[in-house]
Amino acid sequence: PDLDVLREQILELESIVDSSAKPCRMMPPL
Repeated sequence: PDLDVLREQILELESIVDSSAKPCRMMPPL
């Protein structure tokens, strides 16, 4: 497995969880 790809997916998931846990200033919550 490509660790760089996994790392990118994890960062993406973390940002999604982060924006749903608290209001995001740049984008409206989904």
